[in-house]
Amino acid sequence: MTTTKTKTQQKSFKRPQRRRKIAQPVRHAIATHERKVHSFLEHHAHYLGGVVAGLFVAGRGQDFSNPVKEAHIGRRPVFLTLEVQENGGLIFSGAISRPKKGRMQWSPVFHYDAAAKMTPFGGVAGEVPANNLALSRRCIELLFALNAYGRRVSFNMAEELTPVVLPQPIRVKGDIVAEDYTNCLGLEVENPAFGLVGEDLEVSLPNPANKILARLGVEFPMGMPHADLDDAVKMLQSELPQLGLSWSEAAEALLLQHPWVKAKINYSLALNTVPDQVVTAIRSRLPRFAKYEATYSDLMQAAQDPTDNLYLSRLARVQLFPVETAFDLPEDHSGSFLRKTEIVSSH
Repeated sequence: MTTTKTKTQQKSFKRPQRRRKIAQPVRHAIATHERKVHSFLEHHAHYLGGVVAGLFVAGRGQDFSNPVKEAHIGRRPVFLTLEVQENGGLIFSGAISRPKKGRMQWSPVFHYDAAAKMTPFGGVAGEVPANNLALSRRCIELLFALNAYGRRVSFNMAEELTPVVLPQPIRVKGDIVAEDYTNCLGLEVENPAFGLVGEDLEVSLPNPANKILARLGVEFPMGMPHADLDDAVKMLQSELPQLGLSWSEAAEALLLQHPWVKAKINYSLALNTVPDQVVTAIRSRLPRFAKYEATYSDLMQAAQDPTDNLYLSRLARVQLFPVETAFDLPEDHSGSFLRKTEIVSSH
């Protein structure tokens, strides 16, 4: 005999809730944030009150390939900041600006308690949501900058803080129509060229063997008389002087006729003769995000000055500035990109 459930019984049945899966990048962000926050609060927070780290992000689906942004577009660049409060708290916030009464009016749009443990999906106490990787990774990036600055302060090597740099408004007939973010760009990363200077780089050039053999009227190089082979080797060496090929290396290139001739040459010679391959070598040694963001001119500048950092012109640089400048903005700006609030330290 079969039994039929009543409507009341059917309504009372609840499907068991599935546990939300936490992706590996989210778990990594949580662990990294917890480690860096603990280090900062333990070693630097007590003497960095009033210091702010900030950087601009172009917004979802946008970048700074063109540093000039229209002032009236819906998706505005966001200024992300991480403020060290006098009580040791950390506020992670974001603000946008819009034209209003002849100025760019700043207003915060969100803020989180960055000293609290990052949670996978955010929390009621204002924790940073780790699953929003665009935010959580930027929060960690700013935390890295504050930690590095704290170390420089502890060793009396810190630079003097300067006022915040904001985008320059562009006016047409007195009205603000766009903003130029050029002065806010240039994220610094470690320059891989520094490690390449003392090394020999493996470079490749097109093999001119077929052209040389055709000039000599030789169809099958394997049966060449030694005298003709010697002439052909000298011709190939003269075609590729920058590689400094030995007789045996040039002969191998002639006889095997591989499309490319490979050789190892010093960094300076490679930069002068095959700069594109030096740029490729530098790009291959960059972190994943920088590989895609670095332009050719960024990498060429880094190659020419390996002792300096590599500056990514399409990404905003991290700024360190005193909190007072957030409420004393340049003439073309008004409002503030920080909330006038204090979060009680959670540590």
